[in-house]
Amino acid sequence: MSAMKNLPPDIIEAILVRLPAKSLSRFKSVSKLWCSLISNPQFITTHLHLNHHPTSCKLICFSRNTNNKKCLCSIDLNLNSDDVSANEVSFLPPPVMWEIIWGSCNGLVLATDEDERLYLVNPTIGEIFELPISPFALPIEEGYQTYGFGNDSSTDDYKVIAISFSNTDMFVNVYSLSNNSWRKLPNSPYGQSYVCLVGGVSVNKNLHWLIVRPNFSSMIIAFSLAKEEFNEMNLPDSLGNNHPFNVLVVIGGKLCVFNQLGKDLWVMEEYGVGMSWSKVSIHGVDIDHVKPICSVEDNNRDIVLVDDDRVVIYNVDERISRNVRILGAPSGFTIRGERYCIPLG
Repeated sequence: MSAMKNLPPDIIEAILVRLPAKSLSRFKSVSKLWCSLISNPQFITTHLHLNHHPTSCKLICFSRNTNNKKCLCSIDLNLNSDDVSANEVSFLPPPVMWEIIWGSCNGLVLATDEDERLYLVNPTIGEIFELPISPFALPIEEGYQTYGFGNDSSTDDYKVIAISFSNTDMFVNVYSLSNNSWRKLPNSPYGQSYVCLVGGVSVNKNLHWLIVRPNFSSMIIAFSLAKEEFNEMNLPDSLGNNHPFNVLVVIGGKLCVFNQLGKDLWVMEEYGVGMSWSKVSIHGVDIDHVKPICSVEDNNRDIVLVDDDRVVIYNVDERISRNVRILGAPSGFTIRGERYCIPLG
């Protein structure tokens, strides 16, 4: 350790960024400099990419530990193995009663607990940060709320977008991590509309939600993290208004709509171009409530599907699927649904 202290800072960083996450968690106590370095979002992003196999993907999900408490687990899926491990993410503070996972960005996770408090979680080093309560949000008893999380590359700032809506109004609030504060944006143009209560999906520096208007027509709204304004996108024409069965996902970096009724995946091949939607049908998967959540890195033809306590990898070219066995995990997986299992992007 004394030899490490004499090394130039860039050499120390080059060594630390290649170490396992559990080691980094311990090394934060070495010095304030090391703690600051390991906690830096850019370091986290680099660590995630350097330690990520090109034929694998990382997932974060809920499970229940031996005390029957809902905990966060990380899963490393690898195409070369049908057996993977799920590891409970441990934290230094007291356990949080987790409820919903809203999204992830560069290895950071946005989640809420049973009391609807918001947290940013760093599973790599076991850190959690509770966000201040937004002074602009609707009271819980007066409406609903959904969130999105992403990085504004124009300012290198992480932002949380909170959409509060009731039967008549919709409000949008933005939290800035760099300022640790909330701001209220001008009134949303989507009053009397219903936003699907799932986390916004991030594509092309925008967060996206499905929205249902008063006339029951559905569309996609895209919120620019840099401009902090909305744009609209139309769904594929053949989907009609099957909004209860549609869910937004990201596959291979592309915005997609999955229709749970027909098990059809619509891919927007060119971002923002409505004519570029193409359909991929998922056949031969013997689970009813299947949902695609991501593709295996560097292989967009292998899609990861989840349902209940199962993970399936489906190849769209060969139209075959295989189950992935999850070993060494706490009991009682709860990965079914849009808000319980996401890629740790």
